[in-house]
Amino acid sequence: MAKIDDLTLEVGRVYAQAERDIIQRIANRLKKDKSLTIEQWELRKLRELQTLRSGIEKQIKAKLDNYTEKELQPIIQELYNQGSKDATAELRKVYNINEITTDFGRIDEATVANYTQALKDNLQGTHLRMVRQADDVYRQAVSRGVNTVLTGSGTRVEGSQRVLNEFANRGVSGFVDKSGRSWNLKTYAEMATRTTAARARIDGSLNRFQQNGEDLVVVSAHAESCPICDPWEGEILSISGRSEEYPSVAEAEADGLWHANCTHNATLWVEGLTTKPEPVDSADNYQERQQQRYNERQIRKWKRREAGAMTEDEARKAKNYRKKWQEKQKEFIEETGRYRKYEREQIKTAR
Repeated sequence: MAKIDDLTLEVGRVYAQAERDIIQRIANRLKKDKSLTIEQWELRKLRELQTLRSGIEKQIKAKLDNYTEKELQPIIQELYNQGSKDATAELRKVYNINEITTDFGRIDEATVANYTQALKDNLQGTHLRMVRQADDVYRQAVSRGVNTVLTGSGTRVEGSQRVLNEFANRGVSGFVDKSGRSWNLKTYAEMATRTTAARARIDGSLNRFQQNGEDLVVVSAHAESCPICDPWEGEILSISGRSEEYPSVAEAEADGLWHANCTHNATLWVEGLTTKPEPVDSADNYQERQQQRYNERQIRKWKRREAGAMTEDEARKAKNYRKKWQEKQKEFIEETGRYRKYEREQIKTAR
């Protein structure tokens, strides 16, 4: 799982930085030209929209398109191979080493290719939405800035800042998975990566088992299982679905196992030769993990607010709230004894 975690965190940081850069680009452009009249400012800002859009498109092409193409395919291949190796190791504990088939065939090649393409499509599918939302937010910020001045309720910076703050609070959003759940950019990128990478590794194992005539696997158990997966921990499944005694892998999936971000695995089951994992009481651990993720999201949110600040007061406010949530996270970690994942609080520049 370490490789999957590393990949997921890296993709998340890359996309979080892209999101932060977009917010900063909008803020930098809106806060310029203070000496212009409100009419002149509005006209200039709208004329600069294409320049803003072109800059964001270039950023996405250079940092995200190239990133998904160069970085992801070899890792998906490696994870699939790792799943296959894990299955081979399990088979060798039960059978004579010479009887095990380890050939990497067409099914394996097709599975790796499908998962690699699926992940690329999911990630690159976010890029157009990033440009469109930046465009919409910029237009709204200009409009709000003008209306704030014309109604006498504040300055153009104050009006624009409200729109940019709303955008920074939610981030680039509106990404929906198969179950209908909505995600913002970073969490969607992480979810798509973790889910695809984990399934590639699982299928590496399942395909190897089937190639060697094995049809039964048992679902893993771990301390942070969610309520959806709890009923399936330690359950025996049929890969093919032909078993009359056990439910199929497909049935378990339809019931929610291996959902988005799921970290469960499946290992070989041979009656009398392998053992079932013991289900773990994970309710407290799961709730603690959810709280830790919430704290991390708040820290990242206020980092985005810092990036979008157009005045010193706004920057100071965002910085204070960011520090507040970092302190809350520190206290939470000390109280629970959990491991603080600083990398999940960071926003890193893409390579």
